[in-house]
Amino acid sequence: MSSIDLVILGIVLEKPQSAYDIQKDVEYHHFSRWTKISVPSIYRKVLQLSEKGYLQSDIVKGDKFADKAIYSITDQGRAYFKELMASCAAGPVPLLFDFNVVITNLNKMDKADALELVSALRRSIQSSA
Repeated sequence: MSSIDLVILGIVLEKPQSAYDIQKDVEYHHFSRWTKISVPSIYRKVLQLSEKGYLQSDIVKGDKFADKAIYSITDQGRAYFKELMASCAAGPVPLLFDFNVVITNLNKMDKADALELVSALRRSIQSSA
């Protein structure tokens, strides 16, 4: 399970973005304070997720700057996102990292799935206490 994958897919699920914009979003939301994520890991993961078919890129002509790749999530990426959310919520939850990443992305799930994940998180936390 990769919390970095979950962070990146969750960001791109909201709206297609360049790797630079994803990195700025990570900084803006202070993800690095509560998950293991760094700028180089973001760029590497975006490329890996793209190679695996979870993200697709479209080249956009730059105004004053060079062309850039805008990444959007694929159907395969949406399925992987849901799988990561379920896996993270069901297993022993490292509270500082995976818990926060799941909570942050709950609003990107449909309500029934989100409620099921919250129940799984509750069970996981209670069983580890």
